[in-house]
Amino acid sequence: LLPIKGIEVVEGGNEFVYGLSVPGYENFVGGRGGIACHNSRGSQGLGISCAVMYSQLTTGEAAEIVSSTGDGVTHRYKLKIDVKKNEPDIIEESEDRSKGKWHGLQIAFICEGQYREHKQGVLEYLKQTAIANPFATITAELPSGHYDFKRAVTELPREPQAIQPHLYGVEVGVLARMLQDTRAQSLKGFLTSEFSRVGATSAEEICKLAKLDPATSPRRLEDKDVVKIVEAVKQVKLTRPPTDCLSPLGEGLIEKGLKKELKPEFAVAVTRPAEVYRGWPFQVEVGIAWGGEIAEPRFMRVANRVPLLYQAGDCAITKAIADVDWKRYGIEMDKMPTGPVAIFVHVFSVWVPFTSESKEAVASYDVISKEIKLGLQEAARKLSIYLSGIRRAQAQAQRKSLFERYAGETARAIADLTGEDEKRVLAVLKRLINEKWEESIEQSPEPTEAEVAAEANGKEEE
Repeated sequence: LLPIKGIEVVEGGNEFVYGLSVPGYENFVGGRGGIACHNSRGSQGLGISCAVMYSQLTTGEAAEIVSSTGDGVTHRYKLKIDVKKNEPDIIEESEDRSKGKWHGLQIAFICEGQYREHKQGVLEYLKQTAIANPFATITAELPSGHYDFKRAVTELPREPQAIQPHLYGVEVGVLARMLQDTRAQSLKGFLTSEFSRVGATSAEEICKLAKLDPATSPRRLEDKDVVKIVEAVKQVKLTRPPTDCLSPLGEGLIEKGLKKELKPEFAVAVTRPAEVYRGWPFQVEVGIAWGGEIAEPRFMRVANRVPLLYQAGDCAITKAIADVDWKRYGIEMDKMPTGPVAIFVHVFSVWVPFTSESKEAVASYDVISKEIKLGLQEAARKLSIYLSGIRRAQAQAQRKSLFERYAGETARAIADLTGEDEKRVLAVLKRLINEKWEESIEQSPEPTEAEVAAEANGKEEE
């Protein structure tokens, strides 16, 4: 470690907010006493940097940024990226007080490109974004015209809260690093202070199963001891991690988003309970829309409310959709579901495991794939109830139509046999047909979700 050679106090900025950087040495960890800081250039989150860089390379134009916190001052910048230093080069800077209490962020840049409207184009991205964010209004001026995606609701999902990691799912390497970095003086203190939902009793039970002294210093533990802790955790029943760190859309918002953009005949949504992956909770939400203006199957993959348009074949969501036997729920399929159906899957977490830095596909880990599949099956059962009702109504309508078709011939034959007036007999027959048809509807209630699930399981056994 290198000692700090000099400290310079810089006036300005926000209170208690500090920016620390070491030019040329972006990966470092520093500390003194109870203060620790780090500056690490991550492998993800390059979107805006790449966009500004591409704009600069293709047109030479600077990016324009307008920003305000709502304090009455709007800041305007024109900047380029200094490629050698990997730093912003601010060309112009000004302040504007004419906007009043406006707050927000606007970024504009000009670049070369080809605009195409297809299943992976800008318009489709915006439509899926509008579905995943039904509380937002999106306006787009595209070469093909002006588009307005109006918000369907005015309430926002709950704000997520920061939490500590959960012991379930923490891997050996992660735990070993945490043991070395902790300020706790004992293993018991480490377990109770560094993880959520671990109390003194649970910590002692873990230490007992791992055959380790709770008073042992975390830094003295060896690799074999870390493995023992991980194995012991699997045998201890811990409370699920708090879910207030997650911000689900909720079934109501998903249904409204699907109805707003797709205009379906029927829409249903399911929000699964939180699960744990590598120590962090995650959740899965599924929405299915059927009929209406949906002409062909659509599959929408979303992670943290951001649509995933590419690398569908590598994504856990696509694989989970293909793994469901949709025929059990009355939906035809050819590897993937067919017909007028749209499937929306939202995976959200404080750390979504993507397959690459491009963040276009969710990695196929068992617990994530399982939750996606369970969500799809639960939503499919609800859709199956609706489709069963439609098929039952169609069968009853066909039966009624059959009786009505032969009512005239029947009335004529009865009139010949009894001498009654044919029109009177026909009127009686039609009244009887309508009465019996209404009775059959009343006596044929909609199947429950449990009945649909039982029927589906029966088909699977056959």
